[in-house]
Amino acid sequence: MRIQSAMPLGQPRPMQADQAFPTLLKPHVAAARRVGLLRAMADTLFIEADRIEGFRRACAASCNPDGEACWKRIAHAYRTEAEGFSKQADQLKGRRA
Repeated sequence: MRIQSAMPLGQPRPMQADQAFPTLLKPHVAAARRVGLLRAMADTLFIEADRIEGFRRACAASCNPDGEACWKRIAHAYRTEAEGFSKQADQLKGRRA
């Protein structure tokens, strides 16, 4: 028994240019998309840093200095990454303007 595909052999499958080949996007569209992605990553990291600060505060309230120090370092790392993404987005947006 032979399985038939929906597309005849030898013909490429239709693809969206912006999904399959991001280099085919116009430069300003690609830059705007990149800025949006960088801002979304920064926002997510800032939100997670605030959530992790809650763990730090809980450790401080329960007299757990080791836990407090650990959560503080993790929150700081998240904020540092978020600030880097935000700065990249600002620089990229400045180049487009």
